[in-house]
Amino acid sequence: MLDVCGGQAQGLRNWGSLRRRGEGRHNHSVRESDDLRAVVCNATDRVAVQRIAFFQTAAQESTERFNISSIQRLIDTYLARDSTELSTLQASRRPGRPTSTREDTLKQQMNAEAKEYVSGLWIPDMEDPETVEKLRGWSGEWMNLNTLRFARVKQDGTRHASSFPPKGQS
Repeated sequence: MLDVCGGQAQGLRNWGSLRRRGEGRHNHSVRESDDLRAVVCNATDRVAVQRIAFFQTAAQESTERFNISSIQRLIDTYLARDSTELSTLQASRRPGRPTSTREDTLKQQMNAEAKEYVSGLWIPDMEDPETVEKLRGWSGEWMNLNTLRFARVKQDGTRHASSFPPKGQS
């Protein structure tokens, strides 16, 4: 009996080999789940990087100093960024047909971000001139974000300092 694991044929000689074979399979499935978790973490990081890139573009296009009202206008623009795509998807769907996966994903994302905004949306601290200057020169990489200051801005206009990487409501 041969087991092809990783492209190598391994002969089973005794029960110890059989046990190792089973452990090998278990380790293989653990590696796959670790890879999957890494992909999920990277997806979460990618969303944060895309959010910060939006605010980087806003910082690069503006020379004025940001205050809470201008930051809230930016957040409103950020939250509405996918509304046209969602409207297009809804208009193109035939009556009686179920929603598409993309439409469901956009709705979930928009609802989650709206809820986060009520409790405090995690963004770069746009009121800090030093952070805005660093944000303008940011290279787009996750690892370089630790030099920036972050804040959570609530829909009611309050803000408080936050940490990097984002953890819950910090």
